[in-house]
Amino acid sequence: FRSFGTATPYVRYGQAQEGERRYGLGWRLARPSGAFDLDLEGWRRERGPARPEQGLRLDLRLPW
Repeated sequence: FRSFGTATPYVRYGQAQEGERRYGLGWRLARPSGAFDLDLEGWRRERGPARPEQGLRLDLRLPW
């Protein structure tokens, strides 16, 4: 069978100075031939009493 690539789910957590926290949940697709990599990630950033920020990131890497 031909393989379309490797799909890998991941979770991210980071904590910085002054109480900033970042969370992420994503999925990465990598082709075995190196033809392209695709990442899709939902993230959230909390900074003290300020309202949390949230977003969605799509990252596509192609060899040039």
